[in-house]
Amino acid sequence: MGKVDKEREKLLKKFRNVEIIEIYSRRVAKNYVYQGSNFYTAYK
Repeated sequence: MGKVDKEREKLLKKFRNVEIIEIYSRRVAKNYVYQGSNFYTAYK
């Protein structure tokens, strides 16, 4: 019982980290696209 809980906790931690990374990379990508479009309009 205790071992199963530990394994599940490990999995949840891993998923939470992945979620944080996804949110962060999505934000970075959005900023990158935004800067890219600004750059593009500046040199049109």
